[in-house]
Amino acid sequence: MLSKYPGRSRLDVDIISGVTTFEALMASDDRIDIFITDIDLGEGNPSGIELVRRYFPA
Repeated sequence: MLSKYPGRSRLDVDIISGVTTFEALMASDDRIDIFITDIDLGEGNPSGIELVRRYFPA
C-alpha cells in the first residue's frame, strides 16, 4: 500500500516484540511513521493504549 506514494523507494520496518525493545526504539533517533500495537501486551506491561498515550500524546 505504501509503495503507491512517490519518493518511497525504500521501506524500513521494525517488528517489536516487547515493551522493553519498544522503549529502546523510542529512546533512539529513529523516526516512527506508523505504529501498530496490540491492546493487551501481557501481564505486568502497560497496555498498547497506554504506550500510545505516553509516547504519542498528540
